[in-house]
Amino acid sequence: MRFGKRKDDGESFFVNHVLVGHAIGIVAALMPSALLSEICKALMKTHQLFGVIYQLVTTFMLAVPLLIGAAVAFQFKMKPIPMVCVAAAAWIGSGALKFTPNGVIVTGMGDLVNILVTVSMASGLVLLIGDRLKSFEPLLMPLIVCVIGGALGTLAFRRLCMRSQWASPG
Repeated sequence: MRFGKRKDDGESFFVNHVLVGHAIGIVAALMPSALLSEICKALMKTHQLFGVIYQLVTTFMLAVPLLIGAAVAFQFKMKPIPMVCVAAAAWIGSGALKFTPNGVIVTGMGDLVNILVTVSMASGLVLLIGDRLKSFEPLLMPLIVCVIGGALGTLAFRRLCMRSQWASPG
């Protein structure tokens, strides 16, 4: 590579897109809660509107993995189907969902490191697939990216949790 020229298909290009999208998703999802939640909590007793706003910003905060996935996919200029697949894989693999015999429970916003790992794998899958699916993209892309990317993220989450518990002193 010559000085002054930029190669747009290397590892640093991929990592930069993932990190920028990750940061954008975090800021977009957490800023409303950071700005409004404490004020609304304090004013909830004065008017029910503040309670509703508090519920909205809290719910929006739970969408962190979805927004990170969409922002990362946007960085790669993905089309809508691959974009929502990366977002869904991020949510599945984030650790925010707990599967029980009675259904699914949203336990929080998930682990940001694991979301980073999951969106990297899901984005990589989308980039590897490229335009190969042609007219079958709406049918097959969700199956491949959401199931495989989400499963890899879920497996990574379990491993990261085990390492975190091992590394933490108490």
